Amino acid sequence: MVSSASFYRLPNGTLAVVCRGVFPHRALPLLAKVGGVDVEGISISPGAQGFTGLLRKSPNAGDELVVRFLPEPPIRTGMRFPAPHAIAIPPPFGPRARRRRRSPCPCLR
Repeated sequence: MVSSASFYRLPNGTLAVVCRGVFPHRALPLLAKVGGVDVEGISISPGAQGFTGLLRKSPNAGDELVVRFLPEPPIRTGMRFPAPHAIAIPPPFGPRARRRRRSPCPCLR
């Protein structure tokens, strides 16, 4: 289901998670957690090739990303939250910055 996961710190300090894989649209929502921290505001990308979501607080380094569609059991992904110094920072904001380079974080586009 999950082939990759990246974490980005937004300018307001919130963490964004971007996952790639196959996430079919279903009647029941996709839920995700990193350690004990819920991923909120999950949005499945067009074509169901990934999802983005937000973390209100930082998980511990090494915490695993777990996803699930209720009522199915959780699926361990093997994707781990990195140490705080390893979290990517998206490029500068603004119209010019966006024209020069698209942000790797879809929630910022």
